[in-house]
Amino acid sequence: MQTSQINKTKYSVFKFFSWFISLFIIFTLIGCGGGSSGGENAHNATLNAQIPTIAIQPINAAYAVGEQANALSVTAEVADGGMLSYQWYKSSVGTVEDGIEISGETSNAYTPSTSVSGTFFYYVVVTNTQVNGNKTASIISNIVKVDVGYVIHFYDNDLNLNQSIVVSLGNVDLLQLIADYGLPTSLFETNSSTDISSYTDYNITSDINLYATKNVQEIRNEVELNNVRNNLSGKYILLSDITLTNTTLDETEGWLPTGDYYDDDDFSYTFTGILNGNNHTISGLWIDRPLTSYIGLFGAIYNAQVKNLEVEINNSNGGVRGYNFVGGIAGGVLGSNISNSYSTGDIGGDSGIGGIAGYIGGSNVSNSYSTGNISGNYGVGGIAGYISESDIASSYSKGDINGDDYVGGIAGGIDYSNVSNSYSTGYISGNSGVGGIVGYISESNVSNSYSAGNISGNYSIGGIVGVAMNDGVVVQNNAAINPLIDGASDANRIFGYNYSSTASNNFALETMLVNGNTVSGGDNLNGEGKSEADLKTKSTYESLGWSFGDNNANPWKIDENSSYPYLYWQR
Repeated sequence: MQTSQINKTKYSVFKFFSWFISLFIIFTLIGCGGGSSGGENAHNATLNAQIPTIAIQPINAAYAVGEQANALSVTAEVADGGMLSYQWYKSSVGTVEDGIEISGETSNAYTPSTSVSGTFFYYVVVTNTQVNGNKTASIISNIVKVDVGYVIHFYDNDLNLNQSIVVSLGNVDLLQLIADYGLPTSLFETNSSTDISSYTDYNITSDINLYATKNVQEIRNEVELNNVRNNLSGKYILLSDITLTNTTLDETEGWLPTGDYYDDDDFSYTFTGILNGNNHTISGLWIDRPLTSYIGLFGAIYNAQVKNLEVEINNSNGGVRGYNFVGGIAGGVLGSNISNSYSTGDIGGDSGIGGIAGYIGGSNVSNSYSTGNISGNYGVGGIAGYISESDIASSYSKGDINGDDYVGGIAGGIDYSNVSNSYSTGYISGNSGVGGIVGYISESNVSNSYSAGNISGNYSIGGIVGVAMNDGVVVQNNAAINPLIDGASDANRIFGYNYSSTASNNFALETMLVNGNTVSGGDNLNGEGKSEADLKTKSTYESLGWSFGDNNANPWKIDENSSYPYLYWQR
């Protein structure tokens, strides 16, 4: 018995030392990594989760009450194979200690509420959990501020939007805002002549507009729009879309144009103010006054500004019809600017008929377009019927244009004027002087423009110009992309008839049919032939000096191999 007990004791001691030695060897191999330099890292990777890295942090934001907010979001990553999880928190004072967990917000993005005015702070905790689920490591994102309040829109003297600033409910220091944001130094409420720029406790209870110029009138409905005729020198801004109804439309003649002008010496009846459409739409316009001249939303404007205005014409009532000088925006435009505006719907009359204006003199039209069908007898164009001493830039028409003499995709007839960076795509037809851009041209320039619709007529039919009358005309760097040109005489790819104008660097679609035949290029009348593929390639137009980009100085864009050029601002 005693010998047996001794043997059992020896066996137990041997077993213990064997287990201890094995464990020592294992820890040695793990801890030392067999002598390699990465042993300690391998040990830590087993025991500790890696702290995540946030590559993209959430950013501060400001919204009006009720405005749809963009999501706050983070982009996080980890290299140890762990799984990332998220939890968003809200703080009232901008500290982690004050943070309250937002229930259910466990993704990498969170959209804050804008239902209540105030300043709120948010952050997200990103946690890395190892695959075995036993070890975690977390990181806290930046704390971001989200202001929810009311918006003050500040407008300059020309009613251009200067700044939009979100402020909290209550008193606002306008004097400080002017200093902080470089705002106009005089500020007026709507329809007021009291300068409030020095107010340090201006009370805000809702969104509001403030203006650098006094007595601006805000238009929210058709009655207020109709009342513009009672103060033709006023300054106006649209704050909502407006649909014209029988409240302001005569049941047989439709809308009575705002303003008129009777002769060159009396402009007291014309609109001489500012109208900022604020990118709102006036719809339901129709006019049936076939014996009346100066027809449009405005009859005539003089030394005026019309901008950011969208006019949708009601074709079911015959569109807009007048006698001479008829347009979607205005019948006559003198010494004025029209910009960022358009008309849709059919327009017709006798002489001086255009999608934007019937007659334009000493004025500028830019970044504007028409899409309706334009018809008349003399001087008919997609943008204007006649233009004199004026510029049309970065504009287009897409409707069909039909007339008798001097019919053009952009203008029927022009003198001492410029058309640039513009295009037309509709079918253009007439009797004589019919052109893809201009029907008749004298002492003027047409450049960096193109037409792409079929053109037909009898005499002087051209892809760019119908008839050019003198050596004061310059037509250069244009493209005639018309599939078909038909004319009884003087029908060519670029000019129908060119008396003695300067023409250079004009391209034409080489497969264009002129009276059923393709034409060899190279001369001034027909331009240099280019394939359809070439004419859908940016470099083709860059060789003509066209500028591509996202502003007025670089107005063109193109979807290469699939589209012809278009303008950067197009909707």
